[in-house]
Amino acid sequence: MAKEKISLPELIPSRFISIIYAVAIIAMGGLFCYFADQIVPFMPHRFHKALWVYLIGVGFIAGGGFIIYNKPSARTASYLLAILIFIVAVILDLRNLYNRVDDVKYIYALNLCRDLGLAATAIIIGNFQREDKNKRHRYYYKSREEKSINEPPK
Repeated sequence: MAKEKISLPELIPSRFISIIYAVAIIAMGGLFCYFADQIVPFMPHRFHKALWVYLIGVGFIAGGGFIIYNKPSARTASYLLAILIFIVAVILDLRNLYNRVDDVKYIYALNLCRDLGLAATAIIIGNFQREDKNKRHRYYYKSREEKSINEPPK
């Protein structure tokens, strides 16, 4: 008796991963709001610093909430979240990477890589969001057709 091969998407559904990502983003937004006093000194001088830190935190919370809510607007929210994370990466990490002493530059380099990875993940989640809840994702149909072609006749 031959064992069936289980693919990774069948083992870990993408919806589960989206929820884990959204919870992490919501927590990150909460931390932005909670530690606003410590983040404010790293913001550029031309901004009204505290307001922007709280807006970034609320943006993270809203983006994560839309991903969990899983409506057609979740796709747009994921793309806007990716833009927000990229802007935060440029404002906080890239700026401080070049303006701080050499002893702490590695922290900003690591944070920059992490934020770019989070932005890329938001784009991937946005790409896999369904436009209509009644339709399956476009890759589902391709995999079903390939499966039926590769199956031996009964």
